[in-house]
Amino acid sequence: GKTTLLIDFTRELDSPVAWYVLDRSDRDLRLFIETWVAAVRERFPNFGEPVLERLRAEGRPDPLALATLMVNALLALPDFLFLVLDDYHEVDESEPVNAFVDALLRLAPENLCLLLVSRTLPDQLDLLTLVARRQTAGLGTDELRFQTAEVEAFLELQGLEGFSAQELAEANEGWIAGIVLSTQMGQAGALKARGTVAVADYLAQQVFERQPEDLQRFLTGSAVLDRMTPELCNWLLDRSDVLEMFELLERRNLLVQKLGGDEGAYRYHQLFREFLLGRLRTDASRHQELQRRAGQLLEARGEGGRAISHYQAAGDYAAALRLITRLTAEAQAAGRWEMILGWLEALPREELEARPDLHYLLARSLFEARRLEQAVQVLQHAKALCVTPEQRLQLADLYSAVLRDLGRSAEALRELEEVLPLVEQLPKQPVAARVYRELGVALLTGGDVQRSRPYLQRCLELAQGLGDESVIAWTLHDLGFSFELAGELDQAQQCYRQAVEQWGRITTRYGLGSSLNALGVVHYLRGEYRQALSVLERALEQARSTGSRRSEVEVLLSIADVYKDVGALDLAARTCQEGLALAEQIEYATMGQYALVALGDTYRLQGDMERARELLQRGNALAEQQKAKYRLGLAALALGILALETDQPADARRELLEAVQLFSAVPREQARARLHLAALALAEGNTPEARRELDMVASLVQQYQCHPPLVVDARRLPDLLVFASHDQFYADLAKRLEQLQQLDLAALLPERAVAVRHRLQAFTLGEVRLELDGQPVAWVRPSARELCLLLLCYPQGLPKEELCDKLWPELTRGKALGRLKVTLYRLRRSLGWDQGVLVQGEQVRLHPELEVWADDAEFLTLTGGPITAPGGLERYKRALGLYRGRYLPAQYTEWVVERREQLNERYLRALEAVAEYYARRGGYVQAAEVFERAMSVDQLCEAFYRGAMRCSARAGDLGAVKAIFERCAATLRQELDTEPDAETQELYQSLVAGATKSLRR
Repeated sequence: GKTTLLIDFTRELDSPVAWYVLDRSDRDLRLFIETWVAAVRERFPNFGEPVLERLRAEGRPDPLALATLMVNALLALPDFLFLVLDDYHEVDESEPVNAFVDALLRLAPENLCLLLVSRTLPDQLDLLTLVARRQTAGLGTDELRFQTAEVEAFLELQGLEGFSAQELAEANEGWIAGIVLSTQMGQAGALKARGTVAVADYLAQQVFERQPEDLQRFLTGSAVLDRMTPELCNWLLDRSDVLEMFELLERRNLLVQKLGGDEGAYRYHQLFREFLLGRLRTDASRHQELQRRAGQLLEARGEGGRAISHYQAAGDYAAALRLITRLTAEAQAAGRWEMILGWLEALPREELEARPDLHYLLARSLFEARRLEQAVQVLQHAKALCVTPEQRLQLADLYSAVLRDLGRSAEALRELEEVLPLVEQLPKQPVAARVYRELGVALLTGGDVQRSRPYLQRCLELAQGLGDESVIAWTLHDLGFSFELAGELDQAQQCYRQAVEQWGRITTRYGLGSSLNALGVVHYLRGEYRQALSVLERALEQARSTGSRRSEVEVLLSIADVYKDVGALDLAARTCQEGLALAEQIEYATMGQYALVALGDTYRLQGDMERARELLQRGNALAEQQKAKYRLGLAALALGILALETDQPADARRELLEAVQLFSAVPREQARARLHLAALALAEGNTPEARRELDMVASLVQQYQCHPPLVVDARRLPDLLVFASHDQFYADLAKRLEQLQQLDLAALLPERAVAVRHRLQAFTLGEVRLELDGQPVAWVRPSARELCLLLLCYPQGLPKEELCDKLWPELTRGKALGRLKVTLYRLRRSLGWDQGVLVQGEQVRLHPELEVWADDAEFLTLTGGPITAPGGLERYKRALGLYRGRYLPAQYTEWVVERREQLNERYLRALEAVAEYYARRGGYVQAAEVFERAMSVDQLCEAFYRGAMRCSARAGDLGAVKAIFERCAATLRQELDTEPDAETQELYQSLVAGATKSLRR
């Protein structure tokens, strides 16, 4: 019933629908994403190429990065999309697939409605958050259960007689598939005696046993294939009439579904197929033979993955292993680790013994599936099986990565050091380069900068010899970081530039954002703020275009650091908050800790000491959990500066001394800590200690090129600068501070930091057009234009339900709200501005920053006051000039008709007011002309005819008086079959007779 209901639902939609039917093979994240893209391409042929590029480039697919790219691809679609994931329970146990879907749901692309069809609730998805955000709804068993009246309608539709709808509904608990099968049995009443047998099995048995023997044999044999085509089944079952058999099954409604595609494929209802396979297994030899034959057929067709599962089901493990061995290289290259894991886990464990290559594959697959503890167990067993140095190195490379991800860094380092002698024996193997880099990064992360560098340089030499472009780029980046930490900025800048150039030579540039970020940081550390922001903006664009969320976090926090140092504190806080939110969302703990400290430090500079303390303490606690020396130092330094500025000298000394110790290998940060220790000593009157600390600072800075961070710190230490002014170094520092304070922030900050105002102009009276920033709006759908026009009438916005009532009064509340969601996306898409329409709670409005001008609103404003007020006539004349025709003349929605009538009535009253204004001042000819305009709009209003006759008479044109009266009489006779009223006739007679009394009136 689930799929049938969805098919019916999607037929009512006015948006594109993509449909993806899943099976067990889709537990592989690569295959899942490739098929997702293929499904969407059925509606949008150019969809998703950046997603596939990232997928092809990655060894291990990153679910979050891929979800980000998928969201970007979806948002680039020209329309709203409904995507059905049918049989989602097939992938419910796949952590990578669920991580991808969960990340995509958290990022919530506004133009996607994801429809999950599943026999079970997807427990790996964070549905509770979606419920809290009111972004999800569900139908369960109770909603899908057929009631008696619905069963009656089904029986009537099928022309079935002799059944009790109530009995069918009760016996099958409302399950429509069971009801269909019961009608095939012709014994609905017998179902009440089913006992403890499951309804599905009971009905399947009853239906199955009533079929001819040949059909039974066909059913059990064809069920071997999860996706059946006439061609395959003919070969498998040695028949020639399979197509006729499927048509017979369809006519008998035997739970078979025809799938799309050119092959004319079919599949059985899953419960029915499970029953049929169970029946087939009772004939062990036939089951084994058909499974083996299916494997052979699929292998011959090049469908090795499907063939392996059939060989395994047949117990032919030799054939399965042969095919696994043949296919793993291709599967590894494609990154289909979930598929490899499925193959290997389906094998008996004894089949893997004495095969270190298969143990490695199993461990690698477990690692990619993030089942790290199980990977450790396999690797520990596999170490004893290695017989060649290559096997041992390959194992160590993987083992260290698993241990590092488990947080067991010391063990990872020991594992790498253990195999270091083997690396020297295999200097030209790619695995040797990887081991050297792993060693270098492990030491660098632990703060051992000097020991890390030789390993990184050796890795670089090997990678260059092997031509491994990606490893070359990453190793140059790592070397740059080692120089940066050591304060050797010239060398760091050179390495980062080489890394950026290297990424430029590679098709897949997913590390480019990180290297650009690092290069921007070096500019920042040199005090080259304009260059830093320019490079960092480029890095941010690169990170977002490739979906690298981790890189995006790093760049945002680097940009926030620059903003903070140049004094743009509000902007620094906002950017830092954005980086922190993203770090928490993607669980990037190390940068989350950095963001907490950076944001806390920004609040300190803004004078919000309580919020600063709270965030810095959180950052410190997180660093302690991570046991990260550098991060602990950052927290201690920030807490020490805060304590110094809040008159807590003991706390300040403790934290700053701890920072000095933690930063023993990081001169830049050590110099900052010592500068504040000097300020503390000076405040306490200990000038010798202050001078000693200042000398240490000068020595560190002059040796390691780290002026700029000190310049920013010195801004809040004026007494210390005066104290040290006799020293040339500190005199120079004061000059640098003066230059920093003279920076032109407006010229420095990039365009993204400045709000952009857009102007929307709506011409609705007569010929209709809307322009954004002087260009015609290209509407995705007419409904988007109508929603925009309606919101223009209500600048403060309208509740969602009221919008729905005005736009789609014929729809139910649920359908109308769904239509509104789609139309809101289309409106934003048409405007080309994601923030153009705001949804605040239940209220929808155009963005207040959108500068709006609409001729109908302007017309109402101009005619809102009396014409006799100062400037009144000019306002009314401008208003009449705007009214070039009726409001939205081609639309007849109720709200449009009401607005049209309101504007038309105001227009007539304005014409009347202008005509009378002219008449009172003796402008009878002008007044008569205005009355003529009014008569052309409302031909049945006799007051306008009377006004025109009076003005024409006073202008001395009695011929015009007669013509106006005759036109009035003719129009009334033609339209209403009546004569002018008494007042009009009397006025006409008096005007013609020259009655003075009437003229004065």
